[in-house]
Amino acid sequence: AISTAGFLNVVILVTPRVYQAMARDGVFFHALATLHPRTRTPVGAILLQGGWSVALVLSGSYGDLLDWVTFADWIFFGATAATLLVYRRRVRTSAHFLAPFHPWSTGAFILAAAYVVLGAIVSNPTNALRGSLVLAAGVPAYLWWRRASRVATWSENTYGRHSVGTLAYRRGTLDIPPPSTITSGSKMLTTCAKP
Repeated sequence: AISTAGFLNVVILVTPRVYQAMARDGVFFHALATLHPRTRTPVGAILLQGGWSVALVLSGSYGDLLDWVTFADWIFFGATAATLLVYRRRVRTSAHFLAPFHPWSTGAFILAAAYVVLGAIVSNPTNALRGSLVLAAGVPAYLWWRRASRVATWSENTYGRHSVGTLAYRRGTLDIPPPSTITSGSKMLTTCAKP
């Protein structure tokens, strides 16, 4: 029960922020990008998460849902730990966090993640297949939103010494029209053209 409550706490706090960040980057519904003006919480994303949670609860038993979600979660837990090995090898600096017994502890975690994923496949292959289908369904959805988003990137080379980064917007769905000019000066200013 304590483990379930802890996991629910993580999901409730983190997942709406992921929706909000995706919407802010133009790869999810724009309405979810807004934060409450006083509390700075993604209210729309929290409501979406609550609605999705209710739909999942109504769709099956707790055991099936747990197997389904555990399978998908542990794939990404293991992949995240694997990136730590890659980045530590690529970037040689003393400024990083010193994890106890790294790389052995990281490798043990990756093996444990693989064990959980394989255990989920062996114990309930139907739910593992459902989890895989949900993960696979996310790929075309992401590609559609990414294609529907127009991403304008200005580099330092194009605009002299003014580095502008990346601005993502989806034509016709944002309140702010796309930027048309960048002016020089001590502060970077953007003038928006009326659509």
